[in-house]
Amino acid sequence: MDDLKLLAELRTDTPRMTTETARLARARLLAAAAETEQRTVPTHARRAVVGRRRLFRIAVAGGLVAVAAATGITVVGNTGKRADHRHPEPDVVFQGTPVANAVDLANRAAQAALAKPFTAPGPLQWIYIQTRSAPLADSSEPNGPVAPHRRQTTAQWIRADGKKQANMDASGNMTIDDLMPAEPRFDYPYLSSLPTDPDRLLATLRASADEPLGPRDLVVFSNIGVFMRNGLIPPKVQAALFQVLSRLQGVQLIRQATDAAGRSGVAFAITEEGYLRNELILDSRTFSYLGERSVVIKNHVSRGDDGTLRSRKGEIAQWSAQTRIGVVDRPGQRA
Repeated sequence: MDDLKLLAELRTDTPRMTTETARLARARLLAAAAETEQRTVPTHARRAVVGRRRLFRIAVAGGLVAVAAATGITVVGNTGKRADHRHPEPDVVFQGTPVANAVDLANRAAQAALAKPFTAPGPLQWIYIQTRSAPLADSSEPNGPVAPHRRQTTAQWIRADGKKQANMDASGNMTIDDLMPAEPRFDYPYLSSLPTDPDRLLATLRASADEPLGPRDLVVFSNIGVFMRNGLIPPKVQAALFQVLSRLQGVQLIRQATDAAGRSGVAFAITEEGYLRNELILDSRTFSYLGERSVVIKNHVSRGDDGTLRSRKGEIAQWSAQTRIGVVDRPGQRA
């Protein structure tokens, strides 16, 4: 029997989760995955992470000058945030007035994404992602807020063919396993197959947003966060994803947002159940993905089969930053 069919049959008698129950389950997985600082987090235990592109030769940047002049963006030297082990990737800086709204942010981010060079990774290469995040304030309370003044660093390697993942423990011991099935998928073969037309992509993502996490567009927003945190996204697909974000019901612009690495940016934001604002943060100059934050914007009490969760205004439920991404030739190699 097909594994996914079997999984679906096993779930038929399982009660559908509420939005809050799903969030609590996510929190438990993240807490378990982040127990040891600087320990590689197993990919299948995380709700998301995503990637960018492979980085290229400086010489490629010369070919972007004409495009930059026509679109109001400037190619500059790599800042050290994203690089593979051989060649630095040029950053693209958008020069103009402050971002006006979510649609304006989507247009600028899409334009910047399309201006960046990209070479698809080979199927046996590995996508390396390093993440900086805030751990739970109290490890005995997996559903509680994170500690905003503490940080931990994690790393992951995912083979570009989407079949293998590599993890390293705190002692530096490497294990390589099959990449576990995930929903949504964030492997490169899947991401590279997504439509590049924003309308078609929005329809595709809405049609696949069938998990019981709440309103369909909230699920789409969450899934795009998964892609951004965990995968390597071709520029045309990434540009379309930015356009999709601005078209989701309830999405708004946050003009001042900070990721877990302390970098300032702008953000797409959507509010969950009226009290939890989820932010997808972009660099305000290059419009590259920086990270995410979920912040409680008003006091809230959630009740479920597993207990009661009291959230207080100002608490941060999740806070992360993608500090490095690149394509490498073997697991354990750092970009």
